[in-house]
Amino acid sequence: NSLIWLAEEADQSHLVVRRSINTEKTLIDMETGVRGYYITNNKVFLEPFDRGEKVYREKIESLKELTAEKPVIKDSVYAIDKLVGQWLE
Repeated sequence: NSLIWLAEEADQSHLVVRRSINTEKTLIDMETGVRGYYITNNKVFLEPFDRGEKVYREKIESLKELTAEKPVIKDSVYAIDKLVGQWLE
């Protein structure tokens, strides 16, 4: 029973890590788009940013659900979301 529990915990941890990495990639794409816009003043570069906001929301909500029963990780996810929210304002 404890081995099954450990395997399930490891699977969930891997899922959280994978989704965290994907969320980070979305934020990097958004930031790159903003940087491209500032450099060129061409609004086409804002497309990844505009698209990324919705994608980010979906990914962060998924992470919140996955970490709901893990207080330390959950707190980190909420802290990241707060900082991203400030950046998006």
